[in-house]
Amino acid sequence: MLSCYDYAKQMVEPTWKEILAPYSYAYVSYESHKLDKLPTSVFFNKKKKATTLLFNDEAFVVKCDTKDTYNKRIGFLEAYFQAQSGMSKTQANKYLRELVE
Repeated sequence: MLSCYDYAKQMVEPTWKEILAPYSYAYVSYESHKLDKLPTSVFFNKKKKATTLLFNDEAFVVKCDTKDTYNKRIGFLEAYFQAQSGMSKTQANKYLRELVE
């Protein structure tokens, strides 16, 4: 007879795919979708204080105000939010401004 410790050592944790197998109609592979939402190219222009993200056929450009300090991370996140939300540049800026202020 196996002790609890030996039994626990034999147990193998199931993968998410195995857990969700009975619900395969609702299962969406993370691996197949994680690359679809990433930009194909990213350009940082410190001189013009601009960040550009290219998604296959579309470009999203975010520029920093003249009185603000240029931050690559914030530029990337704002452009990414604009691209993924489907909002116009004006709508995205208004939404983010209302969210943080």
